[in-house]
Amino acid sequence: MDKTHFHSNSRILRILQAFFTLFLLASVLVLGSGCSLFEYIQRKATQGNINGDNWYVQKIVIDNKETFYAPQVLAANAKQNLAEQEQKSLPQKMLEAKESIEELRNLSQAQLEAMSLIYEKARLKEIAQIDEIATLNFDTTQGRISGQSGCGSYFSSYVWSDKEHIELSNGGSTRKLCSPSEIVRFEFRFIRELEGSFKVIQKSKDYLILEGKEMTIYLYRNTSA
Repeated sequence: MDKTHFHSNSRILRILQAFFTLFLLASVLVLGSGCSLFEYIQRKATQGNINGDNWYVQKIVIDNKETFYAPQVLAANAKQNLAEQEQKSLPQKMLEAKESIEELRNLSQAQLEAMSLIYEKARLKEIAQIDEIATLNFDTTQGRISGQSGCGSYFSSYVWSDKEHIELSNGGSTRKLCSPSEIVRFEFRFIRELEGSFKVIQKSKDYLILEGKEMTIYLYRNTSA
């Protein structure tokens, strides 16, 4: 009985020693980073959590009014619209316009509509060829975000102001001339409003929303990759 009791006490002692050693190592690492253990614990207690580091931007909404889609989304939508338009025949449309006297009188209007469709198709083809993307990556160890904004790239520092909000500051970007204009408009507004406080809303592991005062960013994971 005494022997069993001795072994039990020895085991408890070893566990306590291991715990104490880990505590000391953690303290050394924290103190080496320039903050006290209390500050470290307090900071962790007030930080939120983002499930996942690498995201694609789907769209941004400015002032709850204007919506700008990311380049890869624009390209995907254009390809879908082109596929739908392939089901329509412009020559057939012109023939149908001549089937009655009333429609014959409006032939010029039909021609204008046809030209408008031709122009729209050309624009869709240009947008469908976009290969630029918009991404947002979190570096939780350095407190930084970075990614592609279309033709250029960007970066910014972030800190948790509480469990639901991050504060973006000290950002920068690289830009270059590119086309079409839809990418330029998206990139300009995205970089311009990428600062200040954002509420982190994550209702699933594949979708994330950063809701700011001027801009709301909708993010998604590339689940097909």
